[in-house]
Amino acid sequence: MLNVVIPAAGEGTRLRPLSSNVSKAMVPVNGKPTIAYIIEQVRKLADVKEIVIVDGKFTDIREFVELRYDDVSCVNQGSLDGPRDAIAKGVAALKDPNLPLVVWLGDAIILDDDLPLGSDFVLTTKVDDHSAWCMYDGDKYYNKPKENIDNAEALVGLYSFSKGWDARHHFIRNQGYDISEAIDAYCKDFQSTTPRRMKSINTDQWYDIGELRTYYKTSAELLNRKSRAFNDFSYDSMLNIVTKKSFERPQTIAQEKNWYQCINEEQKLFTPKLYDRGPWLNLSYETGTLVSDLFMFGDLTEGTTKYIIDRTLDIVARYFHQEPCKIDDIIEINDNVESLWVHKSISRLKGHFDEEYEKLLIDMAKSAADNTIPVKCMHGDLHGGNILYNSSNDHITFIDPRGGFGNLLGCHGDALYDLAKLAHDFYHGYGEIVNEGQYNIYVRDSFVAALEERDLPVDFIVDLGALLMATCVELHSDKPGHQSLMIETVKSYIDEKHSH
Repeated sequence: MLNVVIPAAGEGTRLRPLSSNVSKAMVPVNGKPTIAYIIEQVRKLADVKEIVIVDGKFTDIREFVELRYDDVSCVNQGSLDGPRDAIAKGVAALKDPNLPLVVWLGDAIILDDDLPLGSDFVLTTKVDDHSAWCMYDGDKYYNKPKENIDNAEALVGLYSFSKGWDARHHFIRNQGYDISEAIDAYCKDFQSTTPRRMKSINTDQWYDIGELRTYYKTSAELLNRKSRAFNDFSYDSMLNIVTKKSFERPQTIAQEKNWYQCINEEQKLFTPKLYDRGPWLNLSYETGTLVSDLFMFGDLTEGTTKYIIDRTLDIVARYFHQEPCKIDDIIEINDNVESLWVHKSISRLKGHFDEEYEKLLIDMAKSAADNTIPVKCMHGDLHGGNILYNSSNDHITFIDPRGGFGNLLGCHGDALYDLAKLAHDFYHGYGEIVNEGQYNIYVRDSFVAALEERDLPVDFIVDLGALLMATCVELHSDKPGHQSLMIETVKSYIDEKHSH
C-alpha cells in the first residue's frame, strides 16, 4: 500500500479564460477534470491507502471529490509558496506517513500503465528546449537551465519514494521553493544505510495542459480515450485531423459523412471541415470547450450560461432551421417523421420501461410526428457534448451530427427534434449523467427562458426531451449505471407531470 499527495493549488493563469474561475486541476479534458484522470490512474496502478489533495483559492476541487470519493481528503495550502510548500502541507496531513509516498502534481495527466509506484524514481520525458523545464540527468537536478544538458530529461510531475516517512521529513524541513531541493535531501539522508538514487523513468504517456496551445493538443490526443463502445477516434497531430471510425456501425459513419457533404457554405462555418481521405470520417480538429464541460466545470455566471444557450439557439435558427425551399423536400421529411419519432421509440423502449410508461412515451412520439417542423438542416444529436464554445473568439462549432433522418439521408429534417435534443440535455441532464457530474444551477432556467423568449412550445419540447432521454437508454449498454439514471430521470419527470 502507499499514500498519494496531489499538489493542486495552481490557478492556471496561462490557461485563461478556461481557468478564470476554476482551479487548474479542474479544467476538463474531454469531459473529465485533470484531477479525475490522476485519481483514476493512480488507483489503477497501485493499492492506495490515502489520497490527500492540496488545493488553493477555489473550493471546486473539494466539492468535486466529495461528490465522488469517500477516501480522498483536501487540505488548503493557504499562501501560494510553491510546490514544495504544497507537498509539505499534504504529507503533514497523512494519517499513516510510514507508507511509501507518491507525489503527483495536479496538472500532470500521465497515462503510463507500467510504473513501479512505491519505489524510488522520478518520471521524465524528452524535450527539445531544456530552458523551460526542471531537468534531471540521473544524478543532478537543473532548474530551467539556460543551455541544454547532455542526457537530461524533463521532470513531468510524478515522484515516488520508497521511504514515505523520510520523504515527509525532508519536504517539511526543507524551506526551498522547488521540489528538487527536498528530493536531493532525501537521497542524501544520513539515516539511510546506503546512498539513495532516484531512478529516472522515461514516459511518452504524459500530456501537458500548461497553456491553451498544449491543452488543445492534449484534448485532441486523448480523444481515443473518449471512444464509445461503437465509435473509435484517433488524432493526426501533423495534419490536425480527427478520424472517426465505427466497425460496429459503419453505416452511421457513411450517414454522418453524407451530412457534411450536404450542408451549405454558411452552415460549414459552424462545423469541422470534411476531408476526403479514405472510407472513414476525417475532420479538422476544432479548438474549443464542450458546452457540457463548461456548464459542469466552468463556474459560469448566470449571464454567461444564458449567453451560450441563446447564441446556440440563434445560430441554429438562423443558419440551420430554415424552411425547405422545395415542396419535394417537405414531402420527403413528412414521409420520414414516423420512422424518426415513432418507429425508433417503439424499438428502443422495449425492455427498459414498464408498459404504462412506454405507452405515454410512444404517445409523445406520435404527437411529435404530427407536429413536425420541416427544416433545411437538422443536426440530429444536438446537446452540450456536441457543441464546442471557443471563448477566445466567441465561436460555436457543432460536431457529431446524426447524418440520417428516418430513411432519408442528408441534412433535411425536423427542427423539433433538435430542440428536443437540447431539452434532453439542458433540462433533463443528459450531460450530467454521461459525465457523472452536475450542471450549474442556471442551465435549466436559462434554457426554458430562451425557449419562452422565442415563443417556442416549452412544455411540448421538454416532454419530447424526456422521450429522447428514454430512447438513449438503449445506446448506453456499455454503462448500466448511466442507463439506470436515465430511466429514473424519465420516470420521475412523467410521475411529477401527471401528479399535477
